[in-house]
Amino acid sequence: MHLTTVEIHLDASAVVQLFSTSSNTNMCAMPLIDDCRQLLSQIAHVWIAHCFHEAKLCADFLACVGTKQDRNFVLYNDPSVDLRELLSSDKEGLYHNRSICDHFLPP
Repeated sequence: MHLTTVEIHLDASAVVQLFSTSSNTNMCAMPLIDDCRQLLSQIAHVWIAHCFHEAKLCADFLACVGTKQDRNFVLYNDPSVDLRELLSSDKEGLYHNRSICDHFLPP
C-alpha cells in the first residue's frame, strides 16, 4: 500500500503504552506486539495515541460495515456519503454515545 503517514487512535491506553515503550513486560502479548512493531516500522511516520471510545464514531461505523461485508479487506479511496458527516464530527473532536451497528447501516 506504500503508506507514508498513519495516525492510529486506540481506546485502550494499555495498548498505546505498549507501543510507546521499547521494552515489553507483557510476555503473552509480546509476539503480537513485535509483529505490529515490525509492520509499523515500514511506515515512515506513525503516531499512536489514546482516545476515549466516544471519540471514534468513524471507527465504530466502519467496524459495523465490516461485519456485514463479504470481503476480508476493503480499501476506500474516498469516504462514502454516510461516512463524511461522521468524519467531520471526529475531526472536530466531538463525542458521541455508541449505538448498535444497525443504527449506522442504511436500510
